[in-house]
Amino acid sequence: MAIDTFTTCASLGDLPVDQRLNYVFGQVLGVQEFRQEQVYFINKNRLHNRALHGYGTVWGLELTLDGTGDNREVRVGPGLAVDQCGQEIEVPSLQCARLNAWLAADSGKRNADNRPLTNAETLHVNGGPREVYVTLCYSECLTGDQPVFGEPCRSDSQAIQPTRVKDDFSLDLAAESPLQDEELMVRSFGALLGRVGLGDVPTADREARRAELLKAVADLSTAPAPGGAPLVLPPDEARDWLREAFRRWVVLKRPPLQPARQPCILLGAVELSLDGNKVDETKPIALDEEQRPYLLHTRLLQEWLLSSRGGGGKGEKGDPGPSGVDSVEATTLDEGKDATATYDRAQRKITFGIPEGKQGDRGPVGVEGIEKVTTVPAGAPAKVTLDPATRKLTFDIPQGETGVKDTKAKPLPAGANPTAEYNSATRVITFGLPKGDKGDPGDGGASRIAFINPNMMSPRGNATFSFFEDIR
Repeated sequence: MAIDTFTTCASLGDLPVDQRLNYVFGQVLGVQEFRQEQVYFINKNRLHNRALHGYGTVWGLELTLDGTGDNREVRVGPGLAVDQCGQEIEVPSLQCARLNAWLAADSGKRNADNRPLTNAETLHVNGGPREVYVTLCYSECLTGDQPVFGEPCRSDSQAIQPTRVKDDFSLDLAAESPLQDEELMVRSFGALLGRVGLGDVPTADREARRAELLKAVADLSTAPAPGGAPLVLPPDEARDWLREAFRRWVVLKRPPLQPARQPCILLGAVELSLDGNKVDETKPIALDEEQRPYLLHTRLLQEWLLSSRGGGGKGEKGDPGPSGVDSVEATTLDEGKDATATYDRAQRKITFGIPEGKQGDRGPVGVEGIEKVTTVPAGAPAKVTLDPATRKLTFDIPQGETGVKDTKAKPLPAGANPTAEYNSATRVITFGLPKGDKGDPGDGGASRIAFINPNMMSPRGNATFSFFEDIR
């Protein structure tokens, strides 16, 4: 693949950035030597910022809109940023720019008829609101003018020279956004990592899954990252797969650190509609900071990791997991051995090995017998008492309730249901018995009744009849 040429940010001049002075006794030091010393360390600081942290807003630089009509302003609050060269840019106070004044100003471009174009005429038309980009750039200015030694017959401008270089900044409104390839690539890679998860991957599928992950890294671009299915990594190999993915990002996919053009950074865009060379106040105007790069400081990242809340949102539903356990068995192990648990994948069975416990101490002597059983009044609680000396039990058993004392019967009309009534005061049950149906007339009775005369009984006690009397 072609590699863009690394370039040095213009503010360092033409001195090599990879050399520092080697001081020796008797060495003559001039302006170039002191500049070389500064260039080396300035570049190291910028390289550290850019390579290890990235670029973007570090804090502040709030973007707001204020006012209406010709007084409508874009405002940028104080703050700090690192640009695409790794240069720190500090904005110490609130900065303002009039939108309509910028829209009507000469853009420095011309149309096909060689007519100068205003900034408003250079804004892109994408079928919706037009966008004015707010950018922040690093700059330097010379200050600290002082008289300096020089050749005779020199001019005043040559006799007075600035002796200080002051860090400065440049806030601009632009019709085009700065190029920020690394920001777009980082977002694309972040979206890819968001699809990565852990799960069961059959051995036969692992090589294909690994190739799928590495191909996704190779296909990263500055275009918006398309969605995709989850990339499931086996837990026992996930570390190695991710190491390879990160290695390919660092070696093959990360854009060059020193951009050859437009080291400025994007703060946001103003979305507006035009009425000639002015803002159309009848239509909405808004700020869009979606594409602004920014940097989180290390302390915040540390706290985020410690909170264990770095996970993403809820992912898509995964494939069904393997079948669960069908049965559980337990075996006894010898005393002193470690407990075990084994899983038989074929039978889907867990077997627990549980060691025997140590023999316990001897328990107390049991009961020797029953001393006595005592009857207590009805309603008293039953009680069992153990005599520790004799190891015998004494039972206190309450009397039961008094039973029935007598029964009676009373006739009920024929056809009525039988009844039974209990009088708790007299402890008598009275049974109600219905009369039976009237029977048929019986046969004729005897015509005479014999009276026995006891005086006429035989010595053996046999009765004799003295006479008969007709009673019919």
